Amino acid sequence: MRRTTILGIALGLIAIGLLFRFSLMTYALYAMALAYIASVTLARSSLSGLRCIRRIDTDRAEIGDSLEIRAQLHNQKLLPVLWVLVEEVVPQRLGRKGDFVKLFMLPPNSVRTLDYTLTFTCRGYHQVGPVILESGDLFGFVRHLRTARHAHYITVRPKPVPIARYDAITHRPIGDVKVRRQIFEDPTRLAGVRPYQDGDPLNRIHWKTTARTGELHTRVYENTVLMGATLVVDFHEPAYGETRTEERSELAITTAASLAAYLVEMKQTVALLSNGLDAAERVKREEGSEESGSRREARVLARHREGEDRLRPVQVEPGRGAAQAGQILDSLARLELSEGMPLERMIREEAQGLSRDLSLVLITPSLGRSLLQSVARLRFWGFLVTVLLVDNPEHMESAGPVLRAEGVQVLHVRDPEDLRSIAGGAV
Repeated sequence: MRRTTILGIALGLIAIGLLFRFSLMTYALYAMALAYIASVTLARSSLSGLRCIRRIDTDRAEIGDSLEIRAQLHNQKLLPVLWVLVEEVVPQRLGRKGDFVKLFMLPPNSVRTLDYTLTFTCRGYHQVGPVILESGDLFGFVRHLRTARHAHYITVRPKPVPIARYDAITHRPIGDVKVRRQIFEDPTRLAGVRPYQDGDPLNRIHWKTTARTGELHTRVYENTVLMGATLVVDFHEPAYGETRTEERSELAITTAASLAAYLVEMKQTVALLSNGLDAAERVKREEGSEESGSRREARVLARHREGEDRLRPVQVEPGRGAAQAGQILDSLARLELSEGMPLERMIREEAQGLSRDLSLVLITPSLGRSLLQSVARLRFWGFLVTVLLVDNPEHMESAGPVLRAEGVQVLHVRDPEDLRSIAGGAV
């Protein structure tokens, strides 16, 4: 019942009591009206002067890590808060232990704490907080809710599966490119030394190694044309179908992370391109607080930040080394399924900007007719293409021979263990 309705009824009853001279009822109604007005006044100020502080030591974690979190609620005003229900919004997919929901009574200038532990069981861009506060008057006439807009975000990277080294004699590594032009050596990038061979120029002799071993050794330089791959991850939600969507999409992420880690370990260039959605761009970090009409609305408001899907793909430019691997793993950690752009459309729009010195590794859960045409078009444009099909035996059986006839290598990844033997062609 609305406050205006309650006040109207109370005033009407008081008028009746005065008219018929029901003095006892009139006094009782006076007392109830005053109690209600006092309750409303106190309830309005119950959440004012409350400040929430959350202490988190890091913004990154690995799968399996546990993080202890402390949230403090400060009552900074001179009036007590008779009761306040505090709830920390924490991801339901993570392991949770401790007090993230608690009822407090706050004296003036006092502090209360919530201590809990989160265990990161899956990759993602996990939101911790904000705090939902609910309070009101002592009699339960009025309740107020407030959602603090401040939250923390923790990036949990996917865990790569170790890939066995390729046999360079019998198997071609994924990412190796046949270069049709002359490859020159870069004298500024020393790759190592080797024993001297007839015909090696004297200015290439590595004198320190020669003096240490007593035999001539020659410097070996890196090539100016770098080998590697662009990993193209299909994260278009309709491509994964209606069953086992989360399981198959996580397998695609694990596949991309494992290949990226392997290519970096092999000192090759690696890049990333995906039609998924970057969770960091979806999240809007809005400061302040907002009133909510109900506890359910407050919880929904806290869990679902405003954001919009976008058609611009997630992209990491080509690079090498540990920093490049970290950047790609961070992007994969934040990647979310999107309905914005099918893979074939992204290929059509982005192919002209991709380097042909890098092979293309397409990681996709399905191989429809339009995608097969796009892959054939990539081959026509001069790209070396490898397709990793994620857990789809039917499409592997029907589309695999078609792609092989076009000169495209097709591998089937049914589970993470397949990645361990992918080098030997066992998948």
